[in-house]
Amino acid sequence: MRQPLHKKARLEKPSVYPERFSVPDDKVDWCSYFGEYRPPYFVAPEILERFYQNPSEVDPEDCCKIKRPFYSFENKVELDSSNRPRNPRGRTGLAGRGILWRWGANLAVDTVLSRLNAETDELELLLINRKDTGELALPGGMVNKGEKIREAQEREFEEETGLKISMEDSETVYCGYVDDQRNTDNAWMETVASHKHMGSNQASTLSFRAGDDAENVLWHSLKPELITNLYASHDEIVRLAMYRFYDRCGGWLTAKTKEQIEAVIVRQ
Repeated sequence: MRQPLHKKARLEKPSVYPERFSVPDDKVDWCSYFGEYRPPYFVAPEILERFYQNPSEVDPEDCCKIKRPFYSFENKVELDSSNRPRNPRGRTGLAGRGILWRWGANLAVDTVLSRLNAETDELELLLINRKDTGELALPGGMVNKGEKIREAQEREFEEETGLKISMEDSETVYCGYVDDQRNTDNAWMETVASHKHMGSNQASTLSFRAGDDAENVLWHSLKPELITNLYASHDEIVRLAMYRFYDRCGGWLTAKTKEQIEAVIVRQ
């Protein structure tokens, strides 16, 4: 199945990035000839400095010095003429690795935490406001070297929301590429995303506080306009989570909750 074109990785960028080389939709695929393609090369100075401080966590500038193979949830990772991994979703208009620590896939985790509001009978999601962009997003973050996925999910969730929860009973809903503004031709974000639904009584006892990369953390009613404006590919992750939740638990959901989910899982 043909993967959707990445858009945020071509049309958006962190403030420290140079302007991206314009890549039209029909030139995104590496197989499409694009002779005039001249993307600027950029690696943030702080990434190079961090490598010298902690070379076990950050890749060296020279890809030939990297011993590990390059993996991706998408498919086999191809290398360019400079031995750098190529983004499996195609051109982004920027070469190098930007502000990402690793060449190739940079693995993250994301958590969809839902509850049924006992007072409004509405399905709600716990979301954060990111400090870097201000956008609403799922709680999550980078997987540390040698860390297990469940451990990373629980650690990142606690760091960003102040909540200590177990992810053992969660369902993995997505593993793959993230259309992220940090992505480049040679480094990109991938994630393992899981969904956990909490009962009303359990959820009502939670006390959270924003921390780490989060500016704020609140419950939000599940609505199409909310989901559409989430950070990166988080809208697609939520849609997948809600589709599977509906399929698995639709028998006991209220009519109002079903209506909410049905409005969201239809692509806007």
